[in-house]
Amino acid sequence: MDAASTKHQEASISELFNAIKKLRSDGIQNPDLHIPKPLLTVLGLNPGSPFARHQVSKALLSCAARLEENTRSAFLFAAGFCRDITGSPGERVNRAATVLNMGRRTLYRHIEKAAHEITHLLLAGDHTPALENIDFITTSTHCRLDLRDDSPTVLMNRTVMALRDGFNALDEHLFLPLLRDPELRYYALEGCRLAGLQENGGSWTVQLRLPRCLNVGESHTFSVSVRLPDHDCLEPVFGFAPVTSMHAARIELHFEARLPSLVERIDRTWPAQMMSPTASGHPVEVMGNRAVANFRNMQPGWSYGIRWAW
Repeated sequence: MDAASTKHQEASISELFNAIKKLRSDGIQNPDLHIPKPLLTVLGLNPGSPFARHQVSKALLSCAARLEENTRSAFLFAAGFCRDITGSPGERVNRAATVLNMGRRTLYRHIEKAAHEITHLLLAGDHTPALENIDFITTSTHCRLDLRDDSPTVLMNRTVMALRDGFNALDEHLFLPLLRDPELRYYALEGCRLAGLQENGGSWTVQLRLPRCLNVGESHTFSVSVRLPDHDCLEPVFGFAPVTSMHAARIELHFEARLPSLVERIDRTWPAQMMSPTASGHPVEVMGNRAVANFRNMQPGWSYGIRWAW
């Protein structure tokens, strides 16, 4: 890259960074909001579009979901994404600092960090998840499948972020085609309650309620578990088929004394191909009877997971 190109890139970064900071200061809900040109440019939006504010809001939420929780909340709250935090820039900062239990100086450091990281995500084109008519996205999931007992157990901890005010319920979908037991032993452990359970030919829809309504940008973590009657009802594959964007996930498999001959991670394949030998996998090392795989930026419509062979 020559000196002229470097200077142009630095100018673009600086302009976009300042534009994000200005929008944060002006407030996303401000009826007189003038969206800075660098933001419109990077998102390919027409200044006169009646949907420009909506598209900018979606892009910022999508990028913010990838940030560390305190940094994300500081930016979104101070930018007015939460309907309970309004007023002038200073009033929003004061209110956000109170809600997040942090000093103003610390809050401003988080806002500055968020603006830097969102700038680079936008310039990299990492603002594209489809957020239309979606109430939430998953920022992180930790799933553990314990195969050491006669009755395998799944334990899941999940953190979701609201994309609309008043979000307090979601559906989980489980696919267990080999399970013949008409009753699914599904338990809400912490941070949620079971509101409904429906079986439909090998798949289950579980309705969960959160203990309170979340506003835009707020996050909540909950834990659930599933206990399976035996090993025969579980195919040698375990994974996700996200219906909304899932930014980070970790799968742990805990094996008994008998170890599999092969463990592979599967990235971004069609759900029907998870068990197919044509779906390429990457070997996962088993250490101390445990196999671990981490996934990032999982998109709706694709499957991700671990499969094994005895």
